[in-house]
Amino acid sequence: MSVEKVKGIVLKEYISGESSKRIVVLTEEMGKLTLNVKGAKNVRSKLAASSQLFCYSSFVVYEGKGFYSVTQADVIESFYDLRNDIIKLSFCTYLLELTERTHFEGTESREVLKLLLRTLSVIEKTGYDVLLAVSIFEIKLLQLGGFIGFYGKCLRCMGQFKDVYYFSPSNGGIICGECGKKVLGAVPILRGTFLALTYVMGNSGRKIFAFNVSKEINVELRAILEKYIAENIGQNFKTLSFAKNCLHI
Repeated sequence: MSVEKVKGIVLKEYISGESSKRIVVLTEEMGKLTLNVKGAKNVRSKLAASSQLFCYSSFVVYEGKGFYSVTQADVIESFYDLRNDIIKLSFCTYLLELTERTHFEGTESREVLKLLLRTLSVIEKTGYDVLLAVSIFEIKLLQLGGFIGFYGKCLRCMGQFKDVYYFSPSNGGIICGECGKKVLGAVPILRGTFLALTYVMGNSGRKIFAFNVSKEINVELRAILEKYIAENIGQNFKTLSFAKNCLHI
């Protein structure tokens, strides 16, 4: 039996027995882990708070027969204030689901975890546009996962961009106007959308949130990203549908 200490954020939780639950945690050290938390459904349990959805906690775990169990846990950041705003809460729940479904156990996750924690902090603690924050998270997550690429040039012909831009699902990103006319499924995008996409993919850290866009660009970003995620990840996200209903979009 091995004992490990890990830090991670709770992405998913579900019931396991009468008083326990299992949680899916994205950790710095070991990627995505499923942890068994005995007694966590009891409000008096010392493990109850640290094993809630959104909690970024430090866990002491031991490996049993094919699974890990939590023996000790301490909350580092709870993101509690998200629960006071239904729109923020619903969109951030979608971010957890998207992360959980696109990340696999045993894969390196340090940068994804940093991105998720940073995005939740921006949404919780600032007045930053929630829809834009969600789009920025999606762009960076897709880039980190290798779903979209960016080299400062057209992804199809590697030529320089001019004044017309297309987003191509089959090419995994932005292509030039000439290529866009030839590629099935490619959609023209506004210059502002092009600039937003390339800025996020070309930067890191808190800098990716250092801009705003018009409502028109915001809408276009949502449209192309939702379509791209649906087609390439191949899953529908009920949490996103609920969040959009909360915002009446």
